[in-house]
Amino acid sequence: MVALATALERLGSALLAGGSRRERVPLELDPRGLLDPARGLTIYVHLPFCSSLCSYCTFDRVRDLSSLERYLRALEAELALHARGELAGATVSSLFLGGGTPSLLPAEAIERVLAAIRGAFRLAPGAQLTLEANPESVVAAKLARYRAAGVNRISLGVQTFDELQLRRLGRRHGRAQIARALELLAAAGFALVSLDLMYGLPGEDAAGLARDLEHALAAGVAHLSIFPVIHRPGSALARSAHPPSLLTLHASYREASRRLAAAGFVPYTPEDFARRPEARCAYQLDAWRPAARGCLGLGSGALSGSALGSWRNHRLERYMALALGGELPIAALSRFNRREQMRAYLLRSAKTLELDRAAFARTFGQSFSHAYPGLGAALRLARLARPAGEELGLTVEGRFVASLFWTGWILETLGEI
Repeated sequence: MVALATALERLGSALLAGGSRRERVPLELDPRGLLDPARGLTIYVHLPFCSSLCSYCTFDRVRDLSSLERYLRALEAELALHARGELAGATVSSLFLGGGTPSLLPAEAIERVLAAIRGAFRLAPGAQLTLEANPESVVAAKLARYRAAGVNRISLGVQTFDELQLRRLGRRHGRAQIARALELLAAAGFALVSLDLMYGLPGEDAAGLARDLEHALAAGVAHLSIFPVIHRPGSALARSAHPPSLLTLHASYREASRRLAAAGFVPYTPEDFARRPEARCAYQLDAWRPAARGCLGLGSGALSGSALGSWRNHRLERYMALALGGELPIAALSRFNRREQMRAYLLRSAKTLELDRAAFARTFGQSFSHAYPGLGAALRLARLARPAGEELGLTVEGRFVASLFWTGWILETLGEI
């Protein structure tokens, strides 16, 4: 653990070197130049509507559908603004409809969002379109309309199969609804289905996690995502339970990785495991690969960006007011200097488990070891990374650290709007 702590300190210093966490908001929140339409786009759409508020969640969300029509008009307006700008004619390679609970919405709302995206941009043939769903809002009639509209992948928010834990988390489904949702998805012809699981739940022991994994593997899906529970300040969970220790989370992640590997699952991000390549989430790879195309985030609180910079949208009410008033609803924007671009490259490499040192040198005109002297050795010493030719591969411990960093960063970034 001493070596691990030392490596984490070195890693943190390297990641923050040349660019602090401060949010630099320019006088004009103009995202031009941050996304390259010639390279194509991946799109994330935030649909912030929920039937209940989970105890761990601090994302931008609302509990009723009274503002749905106004929100959809705001989405259409935001899309039109981007389509009239430098992104005109861009091709969309993948799409992720997240939230919130997209499956809670009427099917015509999903159809309308997808129609607006097709009207604004070109959707690549065979593009992967993922929709997040909760088990209790999976309905056969909706699934048929999703399929007809082009949705071809479902990410099912299971979180746990433990009935008591589900109630603690504020979830509205139980094990029976999970089973029913999986039956409906299979009957509707969805071959690409992913299950989301959480670890580090209040009072969870190794046996509880093992049972969750057994249920998930028995479901027969080809993709699983596992996330640590983060006790965010302001969340109901943070007020009602103590966070698990780092050692507990590490033991859980290591055991989950072992069981998934034995079942034929291969990690391609710290949180995502697939049994076969086509089951992977294209949005994750398109958005986060170091040299990937940019990600356009649409909707309240959505995050956009590339290796050159990023921006975040305002929360719900301000978002709708600005978009409907003909303005891009951007709350904060950062353009990266050269050192920050290196840092972004490194973080994206950790996210997609592929730090190619030769590609780093081609991109920045200097070697990785010159840009970050001693970092590779420190990571190897702490067993966070291993050499693999020109690549620096993350070990299970390295993936665990990367998962904690990315989960915490996303929650903190989106919670600061």
